[in-house]
Amino acid sequence: MGAPPRLRAHQPRTVPAHAHGDQAEDERDETLADTAWESVCAIILTDASTAAVTGPAAAAVTLRAALPGLTALTAAERALLGDWLDRIAESQRVPR
Repeated sequence: MGAPPRLRAHQPRTVPAHAHGDQAEDERDETLADTAWESVCAIILTDASTAAVTGPAAAAVTLRAALPGLTALTAAERALLGDWLDRIAESQRVPR
């Protein structure tokens, strides 16, 4: 199974003419749309390799997601296990 696709646009982005207001054509920054797009993408997109969780952290995240449905445990036991699983997942997190 390959890596999940990342959002990527290769077509040029333009700023609508009305967005320039009264600015003279020779004073317009034609790179503004691309710069804004790249800034937004840099914040919301990540490489799959840096976002991947492996080993004990992956197991902890998976079990944590299923924790509310574990009716064999009391509410207090689920809360305690949830705390432990959160600690395991956080200890394995890759710093940015």
